[in-house]
Amino acid sequence: ICLTLSNDTVSTGPSLQINTPSKYLRKFIEREWKSWCKATKLHKKLRTAKLSKTIDGEIFMMRVTNRRLPTPVQLDVRLLEADQVSTPGFMDGMGPDQVDGIIFENNQPVTYHVLKGHPGDRWPHLAWAKDDVDVDDMIHMFRMERPGQARGIPEITPALPLFAFLRRYTLAVILAAEIAADFAAVVKTAASAYDEDDLDDEIAAYDKIKIQRGMMTALPRGYEMQQFRPEQPTTTYEVFRNAILQEIARCVHMPANKARADSSAYNYSSGRLDHQTYYESIAIERSEWEVECLDRIFAWWLDEALMLPGYLDSAIERAIREANGEDTDWIGELGQLQVEHEWRWPPHRDVDPSELADVNIALIAAKLKTRRQYWIEQNLDPETMEAEIAQETSTDAAAESTSTANAKNRKLDMTALRKLDRAIDCFAKGDWSRSRFSVYLRKVGFTREQIRGLLETHAA
Repeated sequence: ICLTLSNDTVSTGPSLQINTPSKYLRKFIEREWKSWCKATKLHKKLRTAKLSKTIDGEIFMMRVTNRRLPTPVQLDVRLLEADQVSTPGFMDGMGPDQVDGIIFENNQPVTYHVLKGHPGDRWPHLAWAKDDVDVDDMIHMFRMERPGQARGIPEITPALPLFAFLRRYTLAVILAAEIAADFAAVVKTAASAYDEDDLDDEIAAYDKIKIQRGMMTALPRGYEMQQFRPEQPTTTYEVFRNAILQEIARCVHMPANKARADSSAYNYSSGRLDHQTYYESIAIERSEWEVECLDRIFAWWLDEALMLPGYLDSAIERAIREANGEDTDWIGELGQLQVEHEWRWPPHRDVDPSELADVNIALIAAKLKTRRQYWIEQNLDPETMEAEIAQETSTDAAAESTSTANAKNRKLDMTALRKLDRAIDCFAKGDWSRSRFSVYLRKVGFTREQIRGLLETHAA
């Protein structure tokens, strides 16, 4: 459930859309950012961060330098477990402006205490040493459920007892089924107390009798053999399991069919209806990640890119030259670039893409949506898509024009052949004289040798 939520929220990762007037600068920043994301595996880290936020309740992402990166920008993001952000020897009540792992000033975090080692590592002495990390170098994300909350709690906390119930009940059902399967058969009797003469035929309670394959045997007098009838799992087991899973999934707004990976009990409408609240919660979650995480990481990247000589500043200078005196207030001074941007997230796959396409076509035709908005919703670059469409349209038009010209030429060739056949027929019947036939052949482009051959072949 938690892994599915992480995959649905982050998917293949958001893409950066730059909205500056300079096309060259837009493409340069987007290309370099994409290369940096691949080098640092940022999208994989975002999925891990979301998974940790769901299970642990919070995630810390620290700005670090990675000299091994193949990109000019050596910025990297290090994920920290919640246990590793802690104050050694911290006790409640140590100070009004201190929470375990965080120092506050005016109710705002200013410093984070990061342990040099994880408390659960083999070297516990490292858990008593810490580094102080400034708030500008740390991203701390958690779901705030009350004012003044400083640390997160797991988002699946309400479901923790339910996991225990499901595990205990499942183990009990499996144990009962195993016990029933262990007995190949049981022997029972309805006879009354036995006589002394029957002692040799008596079977003691819970005796074990080895049964060979395919054998036939006789039972003692008054006994009969039957198979042990298993009673577990009962028909109510599946109902109980599904009800528990539905309650667990409700903590993260996930529909029951997605949590169970089974939509056999759903029809088309109910399946889509249950997913509305789920995708709405993911949209809210993504907007929080944009503000609290992605914008800050992009600002870190931009700060370092502006400090590299001959890197981003060269692209800015070219943008100024291309502006040719137009408004360049959005550029500002070098090192203070104001970059308007937005994030494009991968769309959720629709179960009926043809219906969705018809809806988008109707909205665009009614001027209620632009093609640019549609491309952004599909996580595609509008400029790239428009350029590709224009190129395909031009290629198709050229191919259609060539095809039309070829067809016209073929039509003219067939007409000329038919006229030549009629002229040859008229000459062969004697309706045309030799001179008239020769003039016609010269007119349509035949050489003297070709005319002489036709005259000799078709002479009457």
